[in-house]
Amino acid sequence: MKKYIIIFIGTFSLFTNCGSKENAEIPINPPGEDKETVDLLWNQGVKKKNYTHMNSHDRGRQPSLCAVSDLSELIPGKPSNVNETYACLEGGSIAATDRSAPSVHLVSINCDGHEYIYDYPNSTRKTGFAFNPKRENPDDPIEFQFVNLASGYTNADSLKYLREVGLVFSNWGKSNTGNWAFKRDFTIGEFDKDIQLKFFAKLDHVNKPNANNNIYITCDLRYVFWNGNQKVRADLVGVLVYENLANPSNPDPVYWKSSSNVGSDPSERWFIRGARTQVPQLTSEWKEITINFNKFIEMLPDPPAGVSYDDAVISGFDLYSSMRGQDVVFSVKDVRLVGYKPTNK
Repeated sequence: MKKYIIIFIGTFSLFTNCGSKENAEIPINPPGEDKETVDLLWNQGVKKKNYTHMNSHDRGRQPSLCAVSDLSELIPGKPSNVNETYACLEGGSIAATDRSAPSVHLVSINCDGHEYIYDYPNSTRKTGFAFNPKRENPDDPIEFQFVNLASGYTNADSLKYLREVGLVFSNWGKSNTGNWAFKRDFTIGEFDKDIQLKFFAKLDHVNKPNANNNIYITCDLRYVFWNGNQKVRADLVGVLVYENLANPSNPDPVYWKSSSNVGSDPSERWFIRGARTQVPQLTSEWKEITINFNKFIEMLPDPPAGVSYDDAVISGFDLYSSMRGQDVVFSVKDVRLVGYKPTNK
């Protein structure tokens, strides 16, 4: 299960060219109405030190870095009947003292554990990754700096490797059988598809020596349509909040899409270019980014026959950088996932 989490992320990101030339229509938001706001995450705002590192490579799941993991603050009321432990690169394992899974994973894809940069930006290293979590006051959101450096590789194969660094909130399956990032199983339909991701972010550094390679930072919402206990389709809608692309003038709002299976599961996966769809983009200054996922979910194909959005359980969301042979560093804090529930529903 834990291996599947990481491989799934890397799988949908392996494609960096837009396969769609269709003119997708962006739906507008519905008229305002009274709505109840619901925080979907246990660790809303990521104010608790409750995260672990998860590392994956083309060769499979790699040991985590316990030195950059922190489960020192437990989530009040969090279920504790899941016992997940993580093998450490340094030896041994790490697990929460209440024997529960962490609220969020700090993720590196195709990065070797020994390449972690503990002293960025003071280090002179040209390759590696880092997360750099920090918090001035106990009640403040934790600020993460996601460092993803790959321009310094000299081997051609290393320069072609896809590398991703970011964070992942996962709620695997109906009945929460995996990770306890979400308060419970939430469906798309119960919020009338009005779900918003909010966070503060800034772009710290970009180095693009190869103009033919892309760099992007994306926010991906994942959900699974269930018919009883049977998975029907696993969907993903990703919205780019930064892009430094080989073809920046392309007006198509759809960056890439696929209807191919993920493992044995039918899937619809779409990446939407935020710069073409009124989503604020990262700059060198802190700003709050809000992504209204409802208007992007409606761009994907309709629910499969026999099910509806009321059967679409949210399985997680990801926020990460993706690139080959480039450098990108960005900072994120106060990550919130909010559902707006019509009071008359």
